[in-house]
Amino acid sequence: MCLLDYGVFILIIMITFTYKIFVILLCRMSVGDGGIDIFGIYENRILLIQCKNYNAKVKVGEINKFEGVLSRFPKEIIFGIFVTTNVDGYSSHAMSRANSSNYDLLLTNLSSLKQDIRNYAFKNRTGQLPLILHHLEELMVSRIETRIKERERRVEERERKIDEWMNKMIAENKKRDLITYTFFIIIIFILIIILIK
Repeated sequence: MCLLDYGVFILIIMITFTYKIFVILLCRMSVGDGGIDIFGIYENRILLIQCKNYNAKVKVGEINKFEGVLSRFPKEIIFGIFVTTNVDGYSSHAMSRANSSNYDLLLTNLSSLKQDIRNYAFKNRTGQLPLILHHLEELMVSRIETRIKERERRVEERERKIDEWMNKMIAENKKRDLITYTFFIIIIFILIIILIK
């Protein structure tokens, strides 16, 4: 387990971009989400950064997943950066996959991040800002809709549990009322028997 806190790791990456114009639009600091940690704009491109706080090498499967996220956008407007804390952080298959990608995909580590970005030669022509903004808007709307649906699902689940609890309480109250009513009838019956004797 790496001693570097995940949130601090992402913050260090954001600070690394201070040498050039860079806009962070959204930053997620959740562990194990499988998603993009930092969204932004860099060199007229949508910037998607995936951060991995690993001691082990990143395998080709992680790069394939990341490339799958990049594939949601036209390759002319996207720049993907995969960052790990480990200096020797990628398997040879992962490096090979990234180099053969049709997308602008940089594999780097925390200590080399700034220099690797400066030295990166884009494979695809520079993106057009209106197209970038359109795709960013779609991405943000999609993420917001996903969060709304998740919250609605949680609310429905809570309402279902409350309804179950209420029905259980009503059933228990009916049972108590029946017992009380039965007990009352028995007492009255006993009193009637006593009075008749």
